[in-house]
Parts: sequence; structure tokens; C-alpha cells
Amino acid sequence: DRDNNFVIYYSHFNGTNWSNPVPVSNNPGEALYAQIVSDPFGVLHLAWSDDREGNYEIFYKKNVSGAWSSDTALSHGERLSTSPHLAASTDGSVHIIWYDCMEDSNKVSPHIRYKRFNAVPDMLSMGITPEIFSHGVTFTASISYAEPHLFRIDSPYPVRITQTLRHNNTYTWHESLQSGDYTYVLQTIAGTDVHYSRPVQIAIPQKNAIFSFSVSPNPFRDKINIEYCIGQSAEGIELEIFDAAGRLVKNFILHPSSSFILPAKLEWDGKNNQGKEVPSGIYFFKVNTYTPIAGTAIKL
Repeated sequence: DRDNNFVIYYSHFNGTNWSNPVPVSNNPGEALYAQIVSDPFGVLHLAWSDDREGNYEIFYKKNVSGAWSSDTALSHGERLSTSPHLAASTDGSVHIIWYDCMEDSNKVSPHIRYKRFNAVPDMLSMGITPEIFSHGVTFTASISYAEPHLFRIDSPYPVRITQTLRHNNTYTWHESLQSGDYTYVLQTIAGTDVHYSRPVQIAIPQKNAIFSFSVSPNPFRDKINIEYCIGQSAEGIELEIFDAAGRLVKNFILHPSSSFILPAKLEWDGKNNQGKEVPSGIYFFKVNTYTPIAGTAIKL
């Protein structure tokens, strides 16, 4: 109670000491029933009941990187709005419920109100797309209006991706991953304005899987270029080339690329395993581990 007002103060504990309390509400009247919650990405969300406008209304503000936003009124004109409760979900959305006492001609009727602050559009609509490799994922974004942070959703808390490169307003994140399914969320911060993308799910293939495979030109005359991505720790993967009669004419052992950005490459000069040129015709490529996992046809 300060100057006949009930004021809400905030302080945080850093593991050793409490910070100096700072007022987060300072308006004529009473600020009561404060509720605070941290979302999984470290943003604080505060709601309380305040009678600055004559009626008790629900107000909200957030703390982003130590800075508090301005107050936002969530209820308007009810006789009494009180007892807010907050929750934050893993996609950055914030949920709030409170009591409204609505006065009709016969009685005062309590109602439970609910609001949700939704996440912003997904990464694709924000111009951000993941590029998946056999042993990791890369995200690239051009953002000039805010500071972006990328998180992988994990249990119990999201993991911020720290391997980030920036050139002017272009950001690139890369994370090396084992095979499996993963979910990412992008956070953007501009002052106290913070937004989250909807979750983006990716799948990293098994270590012996072919993630991409291409040949060019097709048809070819002198040589054909072969590009592929396989698991970083892949072993025993072989490319076999057969003629139209099913006879093996050439085979290669495939090795992972040394770069997570560029695929591995090799060339076939149209010669068999004995170094002799093969005749023109249709040839079939097959990639094997212990069982065939990819294939294509080419014309010489």
C-alpha cells in the first residue's frame, strides 16, 4: 500500500540474491490478485485486477529481457473482473482465465472468461524454411525488424540453438542431430514485443539412409554427375550400375559429404569395372545398404 494505492512490485532471485523491488503497477486505486508465469522461452507474463477506471478490470503486461511492456486491458466495462490465472504453452501462447461478475436486471451473475494470445504465423509464411540433411538441419531467415532466436522443443524446457551466423539481416542456424523427429519454434523480439512461430516438425533419416540422390545430365555422352546425401556415420553403402539385361557393369562405395551444406559428388565416365566403355543404352542405378534403398534409370 503506497500513497493509499495497492501497488504490485516485482523482484527476481538469481540464485544468491534478490533484486531490488520495482513497481510494475502504479495507478490510482487498487492493484490486486497478481499472477505471474514464465513461458518456456523465458518471457514473464503478469496479470492482475485493477480499479483505475472505476470498475475492477483485468490488466496484463510482459517482461522481455528485463524490460516491462505497457499495460493492456483484457476486460472492459464489467461490474467486477477479478482473480486472473495464467498458463503458458510450449509454442509461446499465453492462456488466461478470470471471473467476471455481470449485473443483469435480477442479480449479479459470475462468469469465467478465457483469452489466449496466439502464436504468429508459421515459419513458412514468415519466409523461413528448414533445410534437412542426413545429420542435421539448417534454418535461414532474413529478419530486419526484430531479433530472432531459434529453439528446439525438448523436455522439460526448450533448447536455444546457439550455433548462429549473421550476415547483415540474414540469420543462419545449424544443429547437428541424430536420426529422429524434432520440433522447432522461432522467437522474435523487438523491444518488449515478442512473437513465436507455430512449431515446425522435421525428421532426420537413419544413419544409413539416402536422404537425397540425383544424376545429371540424363541422357549423357561422356560423363554423368551423381550427387547424394547419406547419413554422416553411414557404412557399407554401395552404388551399383546395371545394364538393361540386369548385368552389373560398375559399382562405387558411397561416403558421406564432409559438409552439412553440400552433398557428396562423384562422376561416372561410362566405363565398366574393367575400364572399358559400355555401349549406348539404358542403365539402372541402385543404391544398397543390405537391401536396396534408392534407384533410378539413365540413358547413355
